[in-house]
Amino acid sequence: SAADTAAGFLSELPGIVSRAEEGAGGHADEESGFGTMGMFYTVEPEHREAFVEKFGAVGELLADMEGHHDTDLMVNREDENDMFIASQWRSREDAMAFFRSDEFGETVSWGRDVLADRPRHVFLA
Repeated sequence: SAADTAAGFLSELPGIVSRAEEGAGGHADEESGFGTMGMFYTVEPEHREAFVEKFGAVGELLADMEGHHDTDLMVNREDENDMFIASQWRSREDAMAFFRSDEFGETVSWGRDVLADRPRHVFLA
């Protein structure tokens, strides 16, 4: 519920935050048992479009993962290169299975070339 609360506060900031696209294959009406947030992904401007495309590709992978409910990419309206990813999972174990996957490892490796700085992750149960 803490993840839902934080995401709610961020999405309600007037004129600051908007969703970059619809959720990545999730089910917003399902109740989440575990929320994870990747916060403050600052993308190099020349790689912004590629980052959003990669998010879409990873979202397709997540749609088929056991225990994944919803993942959204949010963008700061004042700085379109400042992004926020919020994911909701049935359990911590389901989320960790994704974070241990080869696909996630490849995405992290790819991200080193397109991010302006290191992403800061917060995990909330």
